Amino acid sequence: MGLNPERQIFGWEDEPDDDAPFEQWDWIGYGKIDLRVFVQDRWWVDVRRVPHEISEMSFEYLTNVASMLTRFVDRHHSAFVLSRDWDEASQVVLMEPLKWLEATVLMQAVRRRLGILRPDDHDL
Repeated sequence: MGLNPERQIFGWEDEPDDDAPFEQWDWIGYGKIDLRVFVQDRWWVDVRRVPHEISEMSFEYLTNVASMLTRFVDRHHSAFVLSRDWDEASQVVLMEPLKWLEATVLMQAVRRRLGILRPDDHDL
């Protein structure tokens, strides 16, 4: 599959293998986000392609992930829309980016976990 220039601008690549499982951590290159992360609730994958189980992440790390996702919500929303088929994209594109983010399976899992942890329960 060829590269889509619009997606390259944002730092995302077209999917080299549409059948690659999400757990194939090297599927997307270093420094890029695998947009499938938004539709699952078990893993966060950092910029180095290292997976972290959400249920095992510290309060600080979860807070940083939520903050980063919120800070770059417009980019993530645009890239997600560009990566979807027409039916799904036509629904997502109409959503405000922050509302879309908060409705994703990933962000709901992060928010749930943050609600379970209290600041004094975190790992230092």
